[in-house]
Amino acid sequence: MPCNEITERLWLRLDHEDRIVDYRLTKNSCGREVGDSRFLERLLNRSLDELLALPLDKIPDTMPVTSGAERFFYLKHLSIIKLALAVIAGQIEGTAESGFAVESITRDEAGIEMVALMKSNLPTDNIRSCFELKPGRIRDRSMDLL
Repeated sequence: MPCNEITERLWLRLDHEDRIVDYRLTKNSCGREVGDSRFLERLLNRSLDELLALPLDKIPDTMPVTSGAERFFYLKHLSIIKLALAVIAGQIEGTAESGFAVESITRDEAGIEMVALMKSNLPTDNIRSCFELKPGRIRDRSMDLL
């Protein structure tokens, strides 16, 4: 895929009690996959209902962030995971038209595994950029939400 590819892939694993046990958010950039699961420890073992209830306009005290960039990426990861959980819960459809297309959902004795594709701007439509770069200055906009 070309460097301007804006599609990201979410791989999400829930246990048999609908609690997050693993996830990875990646995208292809210049022919190689980049991405991470940097907030897994903060989301690990939280239930589907608990995560769906988390607001995107306030980070809970139990999930503190240390910088504007970390706040931005936390909210981006959380918003994408919340979309996936809403699909699993039957609250929304995961279609290409919605910008969050489910590739697969499999269930087995261990739980649920989902793979989905989304446009990178989908979750960030709800989160303002963490930094606004201007020649000669940087303005932290980490607390600005739409």
